[in-house]
Amino acid sequence: MIIYPTKIMNNVTTVKLSRLMTAEEMILRSLLHGSSYGAEISEKISFATEKWLPPGTLYPKLQMLREEGLIEQISKLETSLGERDGRPRKYYKLTAKGRMALSESDECRNRLSQPDLSGWQPC
Repeated sequence: MIIYPTKIMNNVTTVKLSRLMTAEEMILRSLLHGSSYGAEISEKISFATEKWLPPGTLYPKLQMLREEGLIEQISKLETSLGERDGRPRKYYKLTAKGRMALSESDECRNRLSQPDLSGWQPC
């Protein structure tokens, strides 16, 4: 992956975090503190990273994460009839396997950040 600088300020180049995280990881992290439906996940990612995840990217990724057992889908009936006409909304929830995957990702990143990699082992 090529990382492109987003800004140059006082001769310091900064890179947006969203360039360093995959869409899958952003989705999983958006579900760390509770379940959300698709548009809500997209809004959380947009707010946190200033990067919009279009539905054509989001929903296939959600399906893939479900198939891998990292998230699960829960249907909740909307209490108001509003624009959903009482249809169930699909919420997504992080599974134990998804939490473990994020934890392992964090551990690998932390190990790579260590100044001494003499005890290096593959993740």
